[in-house]
Amino acid sequence: MKSESEKKLRRVSTRMTEDQYRQISQKAKSSCTSVSAFMVNAAAHGNNKFTPLTAMELQVYFIEAADACEAIDPELAEQLRREGDAVWELL
Repeated sequence: MKSESEKKLRRVSTRMTEDQYRQISQKAKSSCTSVSAFMVNAAAHGNNKFTPLTAMELQVYFIEAADACEAIDPELAEQLRREGDAVWELL
C-alpha cells in the first residue's frame, strides 16, 4: 500500500496544440509510459535523462545479462547483479 506522500491526489488540466500533444504522445509511447506519467516525469526531472524509469530499465538489463552468463561465469553474474543494484543508489 502506498504511503500518503506517494498517493497521487492532484489532477492537473493543461491545454496544448494537437501537434504538441502528438509529440508528447509519441515520446511517451517510445518510453513505454502513459502521457500523464511521461509529463510528470519530464516536469519532475527536467533535462535529467537519468530518471527512475531509466534506472529500472538499466537494472533489468543488468539482471538479464547476469542471468545469461550465470552458467559460464558465476562471478561475473554476481558482479552484474551488484552493479544493477547500485543503479538504484544513484537516485
